[in-house]
Amino acid sequence: MDHGIEYAHQFPALAAYMDDADHIDIKHIDARLDLRAFVAATMSYEPGWMVALYRIRERLVRVLGIPSDGVPIGQGQTRPEDLVFAPGGKVSFFNTLAAEEDRFWLGAVDDTHLSAGAAIVAEPLGEGVNRFYTITVVHYHNQRGRVYFNIIRPFHHLVVYTSMRSAIRRSHAAA
Repeated sequence: MDHGIEYAHQFPALAAYMDDADHIDIKHIDARLDLRAFVAATMSYEPGWMVALYRIRERLVRVLGIPSDGVPIGQGQTRPEDLVFAPGGKVSFFNTLAAEEDRFWLGAVDDTHLSAGAAIVAEPLGEGVNRFYTITVVHYHNQRGRVYFNIIRPFHHLVVYTSMRSAIRRSHAAA
């Protein structure tokens, strides 16, 4: 088992959400940030190319007959102190399911075709450095969910990876 997934399983809320998932992927990066700063910077990343991808996504969901609420970005910049870690709070377009300060945040979006969860877990490495695991968890509700996710999967990896890298760049620029 991947160390990040193994580490995340120590938190019951994360372990329960990952159980019976149809897809789990994990990426990690090390940074001198706390969890709130990393989550805020990662979720605030909205470059023009990402907006364009979400517009293309809108066409895809129409073709697949999946209802949509529109482009799920344009939320603006989120400050760490404004994050709502309490269950039911919003972080970008995710609903917070569970969180522990300085340990993890778990958010999800439920739709007719799938449920997509995003977890960010901080593993302290010492000297102010955390290893951040960004874990994507997908539960398909039907065949459209499977088709949809497999079409967007390569772009999903790109979005997650560049969002994490952007969080690091933003923290260096602010310092």
